[in-house]
Amino acid sequence: MPYFYAQEILDQGTYCFGQVADWFLKPVLKHLGVCKSIKEYGYKTDDKGLPLISECKKVMFAAYYTSPEALTLFRALYRNDYGITDKFYTYW
Repeated sequence: MPYFYAQEILDQGTYCFGQVADWFLKPVLKHLGVCKSIKEYGYKTDDKGLPLISECKKVMFAAYYTSPEALTLFRALYRNDYGITDKFYTYW
């Protein structure tokens, strides 16, 4: 997904299961190693605030799919939240 579309969605807030559910389940999720925000990794970032590729390679890439950022973006794309699916279609 293009950065500018992703940022538009992420600016609205991120969550894994739901805002209340994430708050309630945070201790369990943290223990399981899921729903860990990209910012929690403490990676060095570029001028846009995105983690450097060299930093991201420190963890198996599949682990990032359980981040609230990734789950929020997948959800937005599949549900067409904020018209993102339409925008993505137009972009391509």
